Amino acid sequence: MCIVGDLHGCYDELIEVLKDGKGIILSDEEIPTVTLNPNEKYIHHILIGDIVDKGSPEGVEKLIEFIYKNISFFTIIKGNHEDHNYKVLTGMIK
Repeated sequence: MCIVGDLHGCYDELIEVLKDGKGIILSDEEIPTVTLNPNEKYIHHILIGDIVDKGSPEGVEKLIEFIYKNISFFTIIKGNHEDHNYKVLTGMIK
């Protein structure tokens, strides 16, 4: 497994990690689709929080779209930034 933390909207950096012999192939679409590479051992990725905030809005949006599109290739653990945004969006805090 590959554990990645504190992405903070760094879409390009996550894509580079995924390309590094992790047993997957990325399509050529703007938001790529992940498929298994039959010639490499697959390594599952665990994203340990802080996917949002601090990065550019475009990077955060693209990162969320990519993860959502390919959710079966990731395990996601909510971080404090996701928790804070949830509380703001649901009105628990202002």
